[in-house]
Amino acid sequence: VDPERDELTCWQATGPHSEVLHGWPLPNSEGFVGLVIRTGESIIVPDARQDDRHFKGVDQETGEEIRSLLCVPLKVADRLLGVLQVVDPLPDRFEVADLALLEPLAASTAIAIENARLYTEADQLRRFNEGMVRSMQEGILVEATDGRFTYANPAASEKLGYTMDELFGLRWEQICAGSSESEVGAQGTWLAARQNDRDETVLRTKDGQQIPVQVSRQPLMLGDRSTGTLSVFMDITARKESEAALLKSEERFRNLFENAPLCIFELDLAQRPYTIVNCNRQAEKVYGWSRTEFVSLGMERLFAGGDLPDHEQIENAITPGNAVTLESVHVRRDGSQFPVRIGAAPSSGPGGNHVILTVEDMTIEQGRRSEEQAIVEERRRIAREIHDGLAQNLASLRLQARLWHNHIDDDPERMHAEVENMRDGKRDKFDVKAIHKKWKAERRKTRKIEPVIDE
Repeated sequence: VDPERDELTCWQATGPHSEVLHGWPLPNSEGFVGLVIRTGESIIVPDARQDDRHFKGVDQETGEEIRSLLCVPLKVADRLLGVLQVVDPLPDRFEVADLALLEPLAASTAIAIENARLYTEADQLRRFNEGMVRSMQEGILVEATDGRFTYANPAASEKLGYTMDELFGLRWEQICAGSSESEVGAQGTWLAARQNDRDETVLRTKDGQQIPVQVSRQPLMLGDRSTGTLSVFMDITARKESEAALLKSEERFRNLFENAPLCIFELDLAQRPYTIVNCNRQAEKVYGWSRTEFVSLGMERLFAGGDLPDHEQIENAITPGNAVTLESVHVRRDGSQFPVRIGAAPSSGPGGNHVILTVEDMTIEQGRRSEEQAIVEERRRIAREIHDGLAQNLASLRLQARLWHNHIDDDPERMHAEVENMRDGKRDKFDVKAIHKKWKAERRKTRKIEPVIDE
């Protein structure tokens, strides 16, 4: 029976024209063979020429007519494997006694065919398993009940640096790494005792190198009897290196978090009001609350007058991955208030609703701003005084000096009187317009050309 193609195929034939019959395909519904397959019962055909159920294709192909047939099903349990058929060119050749001889032969044949099929399938499965085991990247070791290795795949041989023959007969304690012989022995004994579990250990290669591995062990059972243990180990060097790098990165972040000069809070926006999940030492120092108190403290307690920034303003900014900066006034534990600048950025916390909040004390900055503003105002005041007072006086002195220049030769006495008046402080202020008018009159008298003086 060929179940895939729903037909019968002649596997074996003896006698005349057997070479023609070998491999002959026959639909399951054709001839006496098809009838036996459908009913599962043996039949004796005295003369096929007188029976319309006879399939004449073989007769036509071989040129020899078949008259007598004896057909017996090949069965294993209730499963039909095929048909054993005996034919003869003469009629009435087979009797019930012949059927009694053929049926036991058919039973033995069916068992042999089934065993061959099972062996073929088992051999294919074995080859498949061996190919799969050999191609696996993980190392595989099989140990007997006495703890000695009886099988190793190529990956185990390559990772440990031993040939497969060298691994046969070794024990776990001989390939486990440790600082002392007793530690190695204890580690190997401990590992060998583990069952149905995954453990991490360190193995030592033939040349002394150490490799971290994860080992999975499974008992091999034959019925209720243990025949050994199958161990699969995987090199986790890359994972260990990644974990070490991650720990180092976390340590650097933790140091940065704890030693940052700014106050840092981790908030949970899923709760209203915001819940403080964590804070750094600077926050404890500036605000006066301990870390434990912060965790049980609502974020609104930090804002003067409960002036908590609008939840949507922060959440809408950080949802697409943006940051937001606010300025507000916070309150310390002792009730004192101080100006702050707040920076909020999304964090990868549980649920995606965590925010990292940085708070900068702006007291010094605002004091500096006030001082700078006072300096600017003072500069403006001095500039106004210079413009309204000193600048005018200097302009007046300049004009007066030009008048004195005319008096030096023409009226020395007057020149001396003007100088005396200036020295004695009789003129605290100068009338620029009057001096300019006087200078013009003197100029007309002397008809001297003087440079133009701006008012």
